[in-house]
Amino acid sequence: MLTRRRQLIDMRKAEQQRLSSVVGSGKENIQSHIKWLNMRIDDIDQDISDLMANNTKFKQKNKIVTSVPGVGPVMSATLEAFLPELGTIGRKQIAALVGVAPFNRDSGRFSGKRIV
Repeated sequence: MLTRRRQLIDMRKAEQQRLSSVVGSGKENIQSHIKWLNMRIDDIDQDISDLMANNTKFKQKNKIVTSVPGVGPVMSATLEAFLPELGTIGRKQIAALVGVAPFNRDSGRFSGKRIV
């Protein structure tokens, strides 16, 4: 559902960009397509909210994750879908899994750059 939501948002963005360069009847067509895309996005948002509310495991994690300022239902669902290990492994392991932990590029005597 999250992947489809992202696809619909990308389509809406493309249509909104086209809207500024179109005149005449094409403008109405694009506006109706944007309206349709908005309805589909709202439907998927509702489906995601229902899934999160009806599953006790998701509900517990959602309560914890959304307690962080700036984290809403979409971010919470994204974390649960793409990072199910969250809350079950340590902070260093989760940082490494996500790709934000710094690792040295060392081999033998070679000392590489320190990057994240």
